[in-house]
Amino acid sequence: MNPDVFITLALPLLTFTALACVLMLAGLGHTRPVPDSSSPEYPEGDPQLIYELAKERLSTQLDSVESLDTKIGMLVSLASALLGIAAAVYALRAATKSGAVPPLTHGQIATLVAGTALYLIVAASGLWAYFVRGWEGAPDVNSVWSRQTRHNGVALKWEVANDYIHSCEENASKVRQKVVALRIVFVCVILESLVLATSLYLVATRA
Repeated sequence: MNPDVFITLALPLLTFTALACVLMLAGLGHTRPVPDSSSPEYPEGDPQLIYELAKERLSTQLDSVESLDTKIGMLVSLASALLGIAAAVYALRAATKSGAVPPLTHGQIATLVAGTALYLIVAASGLWAYFVRGWEGAPDVNSVWSRQTRHNGVALKWEVANDYIHSCEENASKVRQKVVALRIVFVCVILESLVLATSLYLVATRA
């Protein structure tokens, strides 16, 4: 079979199969049970350990959000560069001996369409991740101050620890969305790189 025809038929199938696998994997994962932060009853004993663990957990969670945003932004920028290179490859392809630039073959059109489609998925996923906002943070200082008049030191620390746990619970689903977006973007960038390599091959063999 002609390589150009084979690529035309196989590339869209491989692309959409890979994306389907990504979406299936994105929905998988083990979520650890979290404590019920809505209960007003606290156990006996010193709350210092739970307080420190909950505070550290929230801090780590918010740090991971910033890291996810950075990685997604870098991959979206890389995807933009790959698409630009692919377009330049076809725009500057060599002319024939007669001086005329040959028309795009079916395989070249397929790679260009696949690369554009992958970039649109990357852009949409990056935009989706960008608008995942509204993070719960540390307890409000004024709220903690006002609660000092109603609770002793131990009960107040339990409440603050509970606030940290509640913030982590509220943020968990949003962090999950960013992780899914990162997975989709990462796989699409890899596929886009393969599409670019295929484009270079097609142009080189046509020259």
